[in-house]
Amino acid sequence: MMKINTDKFKEDLKKILPDIEVLGEYKTMKTKIKLKCSVKDCNHEWFSTPDNLLRRMKYGCPECAKKELNNTWKNNIRIWLKKNRNDLILIGSLRKYEDKTKWRCAKPECSFEWEANFKSIRGAGSGCPKCGIEKVRESKILPEEEFKKWLYNERPLIKLLSYKSQSNKATFQCLNNDCDTKGGKIWETIPEVLRLQNRGLSGCNHCGWKKSSREKRISEKAIRQWMEENKPKIIMGKDYENTKKHTSFTCKVCNYKWKTSINVFRTNDAGCPNCSGNPPVTKERFLERLSEVSKNSIRLIGKWNGNSQKSLFKCLKCSNEWKAQPARLTSSSPTGCPSCVETGFNRNLPSWIYLMEREIDQQFGITNDLVQRIKFHEREGWKLIDKFGPSSGEYILEKESKLKIWLKEEIGFDLKGKEENWLKNKFKVKNLNSLFEFAKIEKLYEKKLISLNNVNQGSNSLTRQSLNCRNEEYPFEWKLLPKTKLEAWENNEKKFFDGKRCRQGHLAPRFVSGPCTECIKLNQLKINARVKETRARKIIDAKKFKECPECKKVFLITPEMRKDKTFCSKICAGAESKRSYVKNNPELVKEQKKKSRLKKSKLSIS
Repeated sequence: MMKINTDKFKEDLKKILPDIEVLGEYKTMKTKIKLKCSVKDCNHEWFSTPDNLLRRMKYGCPECAKKELNNTWKNNIRIWLKKNRNDLILIGSLRKYEDKTKWRCAKPECSFEWEANFKSIRGAGSGCPKCGIEKVRESKILPEEEFKKWLYNERPLIKLLSYKSQSNKATFQCLNNDCDTKGGKIWETIPEVLRLQNRGLSGCNHCGWKKSSREKRISEKAIRQWMEENKPKIIMGKDYENTKKHTSFTCKVCNYKWKTSINVFRTNDAGCPNCSGNPPVTKERFLERLSEVSKNSIRLIGKWNGNSQKSLFKCLKCSNEWKAQPARLTSSSPTGCPSCVETGFNRNLPSWIYLMEREIDQQFGITNDLVQRIKFHEREGWKLIDKFGPSSGEYILEKESKLKIWLKEEIGFDLKGKEENWLKNKFKVKNLNSLFEFAKIEKLYEKKLISLNNVNQGSNSLTRQSLNCRNEEYPFEWKLLPKTKLEAWENNEKKFFDGKRCRQGHLAPRFVSGPCTECIKLNQLKINARVKETRARKIIDAKKFKECPECKKVFLITPEMRKDKTFCSKICAGAESKRSYVKNNPELVKEQKKKSRLKKSKLSIS
């Protein structure tokens, strides 16, 4: 057999596929070779194996094959359109089944052009949108004669003056003799609205809901008479207009004056707010209370709109301005400046200050637990640049407040609450010391932590530190673990041991994001005990007692027994099986009896 080379491969390929030109060199039948299509308007180049070209499928140019498939697909679509959709004309070019192309309506009076894909026309059966809108309009058209019949039956006190369609405005006239306007009120509205509304037989806005509202109004004499009978200790003022608007009242007992609506007395059975101990909060009373609660650190800047309406306030410590309800600032658990708030931060514990950044912005912050705070920010895409600590909480808090004031007054950033971030395009820092230099604040230095004797021993976090157990002996494996939570997090360790007891009093290693190992073991034992108890209860509670069908004795089902147990013992179960065997096989039972008799007779003879 002759060995195939490049010339031999070209000769064999011309016999099968004459339009393909070989550009590369032949190596083996399985290695790809560069080819080119010599057909006009194609000149496509691609790689293929000689095995596919000569022996197997005899593939040609892939681009030419796609064009042939597209042509056959387009011809099939045109044939289907002629048979099934004579109302459409294809104008644009078809590329894909889901690509949009141009269509034209076949009706000469319409000839509307739009874009749609063939999938919607064949699958959903869509057509010309303009003709579809006209069909919907025709279905909703209500003739004038039919509408007049409906008015005569449903609204006899209304006369139709002009009518175009159901969705366009028409003019109507009221035929009620008791109407306010002379000759009947004339108004315009949509006929469909008149059909859907439910205002009695009249339909006129004067004879309908306005008339009913006038009937519900109460005269001033009746209200004053009601107040004298039901509220004799309250005097009603002369500025009464209606039941909804506020009127002035004075109390005869304490001479207190206030304004409210008459409905408060009629519906809620209210009285004098000063006598009840809940007088309305005035501006003077609020300012006195605010100075006591905030220790003259918050000032009212905006207008006083009431105790429950938001007003503008200013913090004298950090010069922050924000809007809040006055009642929140003077309640039993009052709020303060959102920029100076210390929620989640304890100044009596060891503290850290950190600097983080993202692609666009940077931020700084303070915390008592650096590991948890970094994990929280890493979920939002932040990365830690620099940190300082542990140091005293008072020192860290003082540095943070100075930075906030500098960012607001010098840089002009509007810090809201806990947000202490800025964009990199305004200014960018590499570490905390460069940030403090830029702000002209003293650099950070190590400050001694507050001694535990001066700290309140009642807090849960400090009781864990007060139970220091340096003198106790513990395993050697614990000594190899990191000594702090931060050190464990930096070294990607799960556990650490600092020689202190947990909140439950266990002396054991603790997890970075969880309790100690002893607490986890005890919790697992409790869970296992609960699971066993629930399993035993389910078995007992399902069917506590059962009656044996053989001996009719009641027996108790224990957790060790099977749930489908029906007999109390093996004897009862065997008796039932014997009876069923005799019923099903009577001939075999007779043969067994004969054999047993023969055996007995042989034994007696011997």
